[in-house]
Amino acid sequence: MPPRSAERPALPVLTAFVGTALILAGQASRLSPLTDAVDAGPFESAGLGFPAGYVLSAPFSALADLLTFSSASQAAAWLAWIAASYWVLRAFRPARSLGSALAGWAAWSASAALFLAWALLFPRPIATIVFDDPRLAALDFHSHSSCSHDGRGSFSPMENAAWHGAAGFRAGFLTDHNSDACSRVPASAGGADSLHGIELSLHGAHVVALSPHGEIPLARYQAGQAGLEAFLREASPVFGAAPILSLPEYWRHHRAGLADLAGHASLPAGIEVANGAPKALQAQDEARPSALSFARARGMFPACATDNHGWAQAPYCWNVMSLPGHQDMSPPDLEAAVMASLRSEGFDAVRVVERRRVRTSAGWRAALDPLLGLWVLARTLSPLLAAASLAWLWALCAFFRAAPALRPSDKLPASRP
Repeated sequence: MPPRSAERPALPVLTAFVGTALILAGQASRLSPLTDAVDAGPFESAGLGFPAGYVLSAPFSALADLLTFSSASQAAAWLAWIAASYWVLRAFRPARSLGSALAGWAAWSASAALFLAWALLFPRPIATIVFDDPRLAALDFHSHSSCSHDGRGSFSPMENAAWHGAAGFRAGFLTDHNSDACSRVPASAGGADSLHGIELSLHGAHVVALSPHGEIPLARYQAGQAGLEAFLREASPVFGAAPILSLPEYWRHHRAGLADLAGHASLPAGIEVANGAPKALQAQDEARPSALSFARARGMFPACATDNHGWAQAPYCWNVMSLPGHQDMSPPDLEAAVMASLRSEGFDAVRVVERRRVRTSAGWRAALDPLLGLWVLARTLSPLLAAASLAWLWALCAFFRAAPALRPSDKLPASRP
């Protein structure tokens, strides 16, 4: 009989060594986890902070963030890799029967589904943006609550404000679909204020309106392209609002006439160049160069949107503005200061900061994006998160090597004469 150590499969050790090599190589070539969406370079004026729960669950929390920031095609590639990886791992431990293999596949799929549900749907520790300069403040120009038809039922305006506080936002504009009833009710939690806004559905486009004065008669602008253009022209002079063209709708339905459409917008006005929704992440990689050129030429401000409806947890981007004394401002004063800055500074009023991610590749190359994403993840881990991830890798390795009862036997049953 071979010694007990020889019976232990090499897979846990091999996995731990590969993971260790990836993390150490990433630490040797670290990248800033935050980038400036306009100049595509690192954003040096802020860093990321992590609560204790995030650090203690570092490899799982970090991987959950990576999955959250995947575009639609990248998400499909992730599902394909998760499905295929089970059969690759089975090669290290052949199943004794088809039933055993299928039972393992079912357990693997259930585990993956539970992890994805935890990553995307359930409350969990999240990263927060941290500034060295007290004049800087993070704003969200586009978010939702349970008052939107597609908002999570438990995601009240107060929960919306609490989530913004946990992510490091000073405030978030509550922009529910076609109604500002909830955003007119003050909400503050976790150091973040909820500000007044609305998202309008107009001729295949979604237009966010920041800080409108009075009720916007939506029916007045439901006249196709003419109605959309009329609202963009009247948003500021009639309602005192700053309109923002929202991804991905403007890119999906109006890309051919985007320059003309943007030309109708009364200033201050913005255009989203980053949006955390999966379908928007797919579009933004293609849309950003054109959107930035239009914004710069017309004095529009670039914008990002978490577009959080209460379903995902990890923040993808922040609008960073210089607002001296914002810590002591009431919500109305803060909202007025934001609008004043947008009017006076235009394109330069906002710096769009996003989590570093792999841009969506074209065609079949998108199948490799998950692997590239893992490499970028390894390079953006802080030293503390890297250390916690290494500890988890080797703890799991030791657990699976020391728990033979949890593993199917590698021995085939002896044949009977």
